[in-house]
Amino acid sequence: MALTPRWQKVLSDLWKNKTRTLLIVASIAVGLLAIGVIMNLYFWLNEDMSKGFEQINPANIQIKTNLVDMDMVKHVQKIPGVKTVEGAREFSMQILTSGGNWESLNLQYKDFAKAEIGQIVVTDGAWPLPRTRSRFPTTSSATWVSRSGIGLP
Repeated sequence: MALTPRWQKVLSDLWKNKTRTLLIVASIAVGLLAIGVIMNLYFWLNEDMSKGFEQINPANIQIKTNLVDMDMVKHVQKIPGVKTVEGAREFSMQILTSGGNWESLNLQYKDFAKAEIGQIVVTDGAWPLPRTRSRFPTTSSATWVSRSGIGLP
């Protein structure tokens, strides 16, 4: 079977420019390998992050309101179908960095050592800090949170 002039030209160019042909084939192979590696890493990381998230026993529903006390937490616990309820105080503040920028900081105040929801596992160091050390800077917000009773053992 005879080749058409177009394919004769293609094969002739490929044969005459062996180095260029080899570089193009190598570039395509490296590109396909990179795509394969990236896709595998994506799937492995996604699976690992999902497993890690499940291990902390994440909250199914979060209700955020201004006024929460232990009576409200106990009342929500009595609702049929509710397995676990935990109360926590959460507030936002801004910190002026040494670079002169204002950074937002969200703080949550609860007893993480006894938490059943959103459990934290320490992999290095000591946590929580001993009661003799300050957990918050001395501000009116920290004093208000500590008086609430939510999150204290």
